[in-house]
Amino acid sequence: MRIGFAAPIDPAALLQHIPELPTEGMYSFPYTAALVNGYLERGHSVVVFAQSSVPGPRRTYSSVSGHLTVHISRRRKTARLRAADLFFFERRNIAQLIRRSDVDVVHAHWTYEFAAAALSSRKATVVTAHDSPLALSRNFAGFYWRRRSQLGIKVLQRSGSLTAVSPTLASEIANVGSHERPIVIANGVETPVGAVFRAVKDVQSPSFMCIANGFDGRKNTARAVEAFQLFRRTRPNSKLTMIGSGHQPGGDCERWARSAGFCTNVEFLGCISHERVISLLESKVDILVHTSRWEACSLAILEAQSYGIPCIGGTDSGGVPYTLGEGSSGILVDVLSANDISRAMSQLVSDQELYAKLSAAAISQCEGLFSLDSVIDQYIEVLERAAESRIPSIGEGGM
Repeated sequence: MRIGFAAPIDPAALLQHIPELPTEGMYSFPYTAALVNGYLERGHSVVVFAQSSVPGPRRTYSSVSGHLTVHISRRRKTARLRAADLFFFERRNIAQLIRRSDVDVVHAHWTYEFAAAALSSRKATVVTAHDSPLALSRNFAGFYWRRRSQLGIKVLQRSGSLTAVSPTLASEIANVGSHERPIVIANGVETPVGAVFRAVKDVQSPSFMCIANGFDGRKNTARAVEAFQLFRRTRPNSKLTMIGSGHQPGGDCERWARSAGFCTNVEFLGCISHERVISLLESKVDILVHTSRWEACSLAILEAQSYGIPCIGGTDSGGVPYTLGEGSSGILVDVLSANDISRAMSQLVSDQELYAKLSAAAISQCEGLFSLDSVIDQYIEVLERAAESRIPSIGEGGM
């Protein structure tokens, strides 16, 4: 197959194929590049439709083999401008490139500008939902999120072939539009070679990590910091590392923590490279604290689990229970309660038998249900069916 791939993408993960691929200003997401590489490894050709905020004309790059082509179009820097016209500028640029391409099917990720563009291209299209436009409207306020949610609902109403990354997400979006119930294909992760269950390195000074993009009500990371300070009353040498936008030195989270007196032994790293995150998971972290109030299928949880790191997540946080094996590979709590989170921290550190059991189950899940190889094979089956049936797309005016 010749697969079109419309999504935010990390160009660094494709440099092995196209060394001259630019990285500055790219609308980036690490996971999607793993799918592209998986399709290439299975002998398919891939045409990527990506976006960058760097000014200039559209650019096209191709691998020497000809099996990978990357088209980069312009993305406006200002979120409010993008939302004002429902991402029309971005959608038009992507759609024009897709229409001109010789692809059998387009795999579009998220139910927003990339999916809208693919659907308007009149190419066979499979849309993968990574979140719910309905959940956006529940968890975020403001003009940008309201408009993004509106676009997402329009995409769901017009998608013929739809997948979702968790059963919870599939259920939420199932009745938006006339499509069949979304096929559940989880996010996937590669398990490190030789991964085995772990133990807490030092029960007197355990190391916790919290990964979240945004210091807001949905990510709820204030409760992670508060819970950690409660936990430190019994183990004062413990450490917490905060990663992601809003959690940099001097950022929103640190300013809040400082005002509340919650900064002791908390390291604020903010946005760091994916490679550094992995290095920390390998060598430093004992427990991941994931306090988000809603996620579909968290890659932060999956990557931690692939290294045998037990996670604490929310009982009512969308797809988090699914990602934690309904509690078989992590501890589920009320993430609105710092006391509940702190008790789970204490339980994991003090009960080494439980820790080892959850660690082993986490690795097993990542080798099974959440195996990247299995996920790629499932997507290829869906893409082949869509290409053969030529599932129709809508016209540009439909959005």
